[in-house]
Amino acid sequence: MTKDDLRRYGSIRRELADITRRLHELEESKGCHGVTYGDSPHQRGEPLSEAQRYVEKKETLERLYRRKQCILLEEQAAVENAIDTLPPELRRLMRLRYLDGMTCEQVCVEMPCSWMTFHRWHGTALEMLKNDIE
Repeated sequence: MTKDDLRRYGSIRRELADITRRLHELEESKGCHGVTYGDSPHQRGEPLSEAQRYVEKKETLERLYRRKQCILLEEQAAVENAIDTLPPELRRLMRLRYLDGMTCEQVCVEMPCSWMTFHRWHGTALEMLKNDIE
């Protein structure tokens, strides 16, 4: 686990929120596509109506969003699982910094610890996470 992997956690969380919102919007719009039914049944080989194409596009989008959501959740879980392997103080520091998105200064106030202690612990945690992968 690298520092870049940890930094990506925030963007993963934002992207998951965006996908969840989009899935919710798709769910709300289901059945609102204005289908009108003619007198004759749909026959094999007959071109799809505009409404049918719209429904298929929505279903395709939903599948795409669900796949992306699964991938992002796996990435998010990998970061959280890696942080869980750290000793308690380092784990707390890394959660505050990367999972909660606090700045270094905010973490120093929350823990409380000095700026130097933060950087020493942060470096130790990064080294431990890097070595866990190797």
